[in-house]
This record gives sequence, C-alpha cells and structure tokens, in this order.
Amino acid sequence: MKLRIKCNDGITRDFEKGKGTEAICGHCHLYIVAKDPTELKDNCSKHDCDEVKGDIQLLHEKIAKLEENNVYLSDLHLTYISQIADLKNENSQLRRKLEFRKVGVQEERLLQTAKDVIRILSSESMSDK
Repeated sequence: MKLRIKCNDGITRDFEKGKGTEAICGHCHLYIVAKDPTELKDNCSKHDCDEVKGDIQLLHEKIAKLEENNVYLSDLHLTYISQIADLKNENSQLRRKLEFRKVGVQEERLLQTAKDVIRILSSESMSDK
C-alpha cells in the first residue's frame, strides 16, 4: 500500500506502508521519522498546535542570539532543533545529520559549538517538560 504525502519542500512523495520512512511536515516544518507512512499523517495533525509553535518560537529566539554572535545554523539544523520542541512523541527519532555555514570559523570548531547548543537546548526543553 502506498500513501501520498505532500512534504514541506512542496514535493508530493509516495511512501510504502511497512517500510521506515521520513518526511517533513507541511504544516509546521518539523522533521518526522515514522515506521509506517500512516504515522506521518497522524504526526502532522499533532504537530500543528499552538503549544508546539510556542516552544519552537522560544528555541528560535535562542538561535537568534547565537546568530548575533556569528554562529549560523543551516535550515536542516533549524529543523532538527525545532523537533526538540516536540516532546509529546517520545518515540520519534531526531535527525542528527547537521550541516553548518559560517565564514571565518573553522568547521570543526563550529561543529562542536553546534553540538553544545543542541545539548543545552535539548536539556532545557526536557526540564520544561
């Protein structure tokens, strides 16, 4: 069985039932990992709520402060951080592939900084739960 889902990037994709799959929620732009494509639709409706948007807004304010210090995060990284706000779905896997851009700072140093940021934001989000 195939399920057709419109992803955040505007592309409609077919996912096969019973196979692990990933998609970006078209409503709230959170990265979703599901064992079954039917879970993607359920997760979409769960994510599209004011509580989660409020958490995401708080995280993005923290990210803005980082950018004031010349630490810039890619869209994929922002998507990953946004998903930290989705603490209701305990079983969701977070996408850990991170890409960064920054002029004048060594890539290795930036990667460590980003990992530290994720650790801090993640622990703050968990303590708010």
